Amino acid sequence: STPLAKQNGRDTTPASCNFADRFGTIAGHANWLSTLCRPDLSTASSLLSSCDWKTPTKGDVKDAKRLLRYLRGTLSKHARMGLTYCSSGFKSILLALTPVPFVDSDHAGDPTGGPLTKRSRSGQIIFLCGAPIYWASALQKTVAISTTYAEIIGLSDICKKVVWLVALLGDLGFPHGPIPVWEDN
Repeated sequence: STPLAKQNGRDTTPASCNFADRFGTIAGHANWLSTLCRPDLSTASSLLSSCDWKTPTKGDVKDAKRLLRYLRGTLSKHARMGLTYCSSGFKSILLALTPVPFVDSDHAGDPTGGPLTKRSRSGQIIFLCGAPIYWASALQKTVAISTTYAEIIGLSDICKKVVWLVALLGDLGFPHGPIPVWEDN
């Protein structure tokens, strides 16, 4: 039911060679999908893209297969997945066009950040008219010295995007006041 399992105790033994040829293709296609239309794949595709494609481990292969099974499950005719933008659930068009940003970060995301990097991972999403218009899951550019600092880096990144979006909406005739950013810390 999820595109990625918890990252506890990954199997780091090398995978068989026959799957190594397809691993890069799977990771690339997942990255392409997550960028264009599937925000639910962002973290999983980011993790697969950061693996060594030429010599994937058994844990990497297991993650890739889980992602493919998840995609197959979401393509069934009974699954109702998709992005729908509408203003009908809002009291006014101004409320529908109010950005609703969320951000979260981990600290020293080992093993997802790799055993040597110790960089934290941030996940960000901005909703507009009831559906996401921006989403990302990536390693932070710097090493955070604490959980709080990792959260502040994530907040800083999404606030830049919100400032730009509010300026764009203002230019289009939909001015906004302060926008709350939802964060867990």
